[in-house]
Amino acid sequence: MPRLFLWGMPGSGKSTIGRLLAARLELPFYDLDALIEEASGESISEIFTNRGEDFFRQLEKRVLQDFIRENHQDYVLACGGGTPCFFDNAARMNTAGTTIWLDVPLAVLQKRTAGSSGRPLLQQAGDLAQLWQERQDCYRQADHHFPLGNRTAEEISLYIQENICKKR
Repeated sequence: MPRLFLWGMPGSGKSTIGRLLAARLELPFYDLDALIEEASGESISEIFTNRGEDFFRQLEKRVLQDFIRENHQDYVLACGGGTPCFFDNAARMNTAGTTIWLDVPLAVLQKRTAGSSGRPLLQQAGDLAQLWQERQDCYRQADHHFPLGNRTAEEISLYIQENICKKR
């Protein structure tokens, strides 16, 4: 089984699907944002507020590099929405394992993230549509593009298990 890296916009279900998929595959699940918070001792919102996005992206890069280097077993990692869009993070993940873009329609993302206070970039940018548009090209670098449509998280995790994990 491969190391799996889940990509997608905030609200795309990376953490929910990742947990289900990891349980199906009997692999450990990790959330990159949680690893960043653990490394820094601050929440993602606090990092953005106190230190800014540039500091956050540098920290994100370092935590991702360290995680890949130090974890040789297979796992499922839910990445932050911007992770593949900065530095060489996309290439690093593509080399280290299998990347999957969980592609959710903009209208669905808008409903899921409306009023969300735990997503700093959505608070700062204020325009989910613009962020969504800006990230499409970097998400296209994923090994697998998975348009979610109306499938449930359970259906998606089963599909990934049966169609992506068994091919490796």
